[in-house]
Amino acid sequence: MKCINSQNAGKDLKCHSINATGSAAGRDAVEDRAATRIQAEIRGFLARRHLQQIKKEGNEAAKKIQAHIRGYLTRKHLDEVGIPHKHSTVAQLHNGLQEHV
Repeated sequence: MKCINSQNAGKDLKCHSINATGSAAGRDAVEDRAATRIQAEIRGFLARRHLQQIKKEGNEAAKKIQAHIRGYLTRKHLDEVGIPHKHSTVAQLHNGLQEHV
């Protein structure tokens, strides 16, 4: 490692590792590869996290749709067999109020 004393009387001591050819270019290349690798890892991590979020939102939406369909089919079945249910009673009351107005 080669250290260069700056002009500020030893306050700033700059050190550079020097490869076998005697230049700091090798160090820069290693740092560039390391930075590229870190960036790739971060991008991969963020992409995986984004994909998990999309899957989670999709699953929640599917559950909500399925619940609404099950409720609709149940209400439809109850109407067919003539069993009153919460939604039919509310609809009848609402229709009755509109007729009196």
